[in-house]
Amino acid sequence: MKTDYTLVILFVVTVILVISAIIMMPLSNEQIVPAEKIAERMGNLLDPNQANGGENGTTIGFGEYNNGAKISSDDTESYQGNHSIKVVTDGISKSDQGFAVDLITGLTPHSTYSASVYLRGNGTVYTQLSEYNTDGSYVTGTYSGIVILKDNWDKVLISKNLSTGTKVLFNTATAGKQATVFYADALDFRKNNT
Repeated sequence: MKTDYTLVILFVVTVILVISAIIMMPLSNEQIVPAEKIAERMGNLLDPNQANGGENGTTIGFGEYNNGAKISSDDTESYQGNHSIKVVTDGISKSDQGFAVDLITGLTPHSTYSASVYLRGNGTVYTQLSEYNTDGSYVTGTYSGIVILKDNWDKVLISKNLSTGTKVLFNTATAGKQATVFYADALDFRKNNT
């Protein structure tokens, strides 16, 4: 009896394609993330809601910086995903109002860390990394310099070489007293490779 290998090969290829399609299917309705985005996210020490600017619709992981600012998760403006952190400052109660990421702990002294945030809105702001020792005492801070906000998203980058500290406060605030609205998204904080 002569076997028709064409049908056998066609059957095997079909089975392989079906199995491959099943393996590659997402298990839920979540968006498939491209490989370059996965590589970009690896190493980010912020939790997902912080990294994605309040993507879960809350401000968990964020707080006001220097009182007088109102922060919320906003679904009308975003750089990535569907939300960003909206900051509304009154420009009256204090200068340098804005938002801060919850204190980042467990860091390695004598190491360099980098942070970035995408910003848009009105006014002038700065981004800051403040170093603290384990006991909570302030060590020193690093500022990004003044950023003039615009209608398009701009990335602000800042790095800090820790001396003795193991904690960092990552914040963005107005430069002086300003009544303004600005948005923050796609936050990143990571240890630099040495």
